[in-house]
Amino acid sequence: MIAGSVRMGGFDSPSFARLCAIAARRDLNRGRELHVLHDGGRVLSVVDTADGPVRNEWAPIGDAHATAKRLRAEHGVDRVVVADASTLRAAYAAVEATVDPTWSQPGVMLALQQAFRDCPGVVCDPPLGALDAWRAVEQTLIEAGDGGFVIAASDADDWPIALTGRLRGGLIVEVTDLPPDDVRRLPALPAGTVASIVTRLDVLEDALTSADVGAALASLLERVT
Repeated sequence: MIAGSVRMGGFDSPSFARLCAIAARRDLNRGRELHVLHDGGRVLSVVDTADGPVRNEWAPIGDAHATAKRLRAEHGVDRVVVADASTLRAAYAAVEATVDPTWSQPGVMLALQQAFRDCPGVVCDPPLGALDAWRAVEQTLIEAGDGGFVIAASDADDWPIALTGRLRGGLIVEVTDLPPDDVRRLPALPAGTVASIVTRLDVLEDALTSADVGAALASLLERVT
């Protein structure tokens, strides 16, 4: 739930680099998918997320559910997504028509993700997970109110990840390193902190690389009262 205008401090921060490296591992290890885009059954493109475009002669798609199941078995991938371009374009347009300047960037992204899942022209085998956990994270940050947040993870007697920043209206608007004096006082939190994730490094790693990152983060995120 990061604002599009977020202010970042310390791009050379070891803490921030460690956090990004952990998150990137999930993208690298999340498995192969086959994405099939068609228009009324006529196949437009097929892409293997590991190997790139698949050059082949593709028969017209009749039953998208049966096609997804068959292609998953034939190609040995973890998921097949079959999407009708025209139907999906209309679903996205319906969401975009409701967006106005009061929407946050994460709000738009969640709405588009939900539209993809709800679109009758999209078939996924197996189905994509629900977005309920991400909405729970969003709601927790809104209810926390405006103030500071802390993300910190310990490893033995050290805190290799120790970041802080500001929340406004449920959005992260500033991120920087936690000052050394505040790091030394962890797990105690600085005054003005309204939300935090303070845990062990291995627990945070498991959360950020899990199959359902939203649910894992929702379980770690705490409001500070």
